[in-house]
Amino acid sequence: MMYCALVFAASWLGGVLPALLGLTHTRLQVLISFIGGLMLGVGLLHQLPHAVGALQDADVRAPLDLGMLWMLIGLTVMFFLLRTFHFHHHDAFDADAPQPWAAAATEASQLPRTPSALCGPGHHHPHGHDHGHGHDHGHEHGHGHEHGHGHERRQETETVTDPLSPAPQRPHVPHTSSWIGLACGLSVHTLTDGLALAAHVEADLAQSGSAWLPGLGTFLGILLHKPLDSLSITSLMSAAGTSAGARRLLNLGYALLCPAGAILFQLGMRSLSAQQQLVVGTALAFSAGVFVCIALSDLLPELQFHAHDRVWLSTALAAGLVLSWLIGFAEPEHSHGAGAHPPLPGAHAPHGHPHAH
Repeated sequence: MMYCALVFAASWLGGVLPALLGLTHTRLQVLISFIGGLMLGVGLLHQLPHAVGALQDADVRAPLDLGMLWMLIGLTVMFFLLRTFHFHHHDAFDADAPQPWAAAATEASQLPRTPSALCGPGHHHPHGHDHGHGHDHGHEHGHGHEHGHGHERRQETETVTDPLSPAPQRPHVPHTSSWIGLACGLSVHTLTDGLALAAHVEADLAQSGSAWLPGLGTFLGILLHKPLDSLSITSLMSAAGTSAGARRLLNLGYALLCPAGAILFQLGMRSLSAQQQLVVGTALAFSAGVFVCIALSDLLPELQFHAHDRVWLSTALAAGLVLSWLIGFAEPEHSHGAGAHPPLPGAHAPHGHPHAH
């Protein structure tokens, strides 16, 4: 319950994250890199090994194969959710901020209205040119005179743009359907987060009833990622002109979804008491695939679009991976499958360092 309360608070506060932290684009990308590294490490170093351990306890014939299969299913499901709803975009849209297209349009409108600007490069007609000048291609004087008046008429009717620059384009302003699709996709995503959190806690408690902070890795990944998801929804709603009351209401409902997913998983576990370890193992493996997909969808675009901040972003990624590894020291003994079963009589191992005898 403590985890659920903290995740709820973090998700609810996500709508005001930029105001609280003064997030710039670079700071937001560094934060995303750190969280992406943490989620990638949690999925591969914690959730998948826990899943295999739970499947071993369920006496599955090939626990690693089944775990990898469910991880692939989780990754594929999340991939198609991302492709369908396009919801994994963590950039605040500020409708009041000056937009680049506006400056470009103003600059273009101030260009001199000259015939050379109208005709484009390679077609030069200097001001004050003599209409009686000779033409190599044999045009008569009268044609040249008419051509000159044509320029005057075009000056009065045509819109002037810089021929050497692409025409400025106004970005697409989000519509109501945009934030609805975003909210639907993130709602499914956050329900699976609740499932992952409950499954990880159950796995740790099953392997060590006195576990200190069970499910810590999954909890931290969700806790840090939820504010970014809430930020995405509220920013897009604001840009679409949605009222502040509607934004607050939807943000509150979204914050409740992750705890709801965890509670639903717990209720389902009670009705499947005979297959609890099998359910926990498959759910954790599925969640590992979801975490890996989400992490990679955050990290891979950096290779192309954020080369200018590569040092900061790479450092943040490494820090997230290191933190995910350090979390393992806070997990219960035997939590990764190896040695998950009670030791044989006479077998002794130092605390935290199990050995086979």
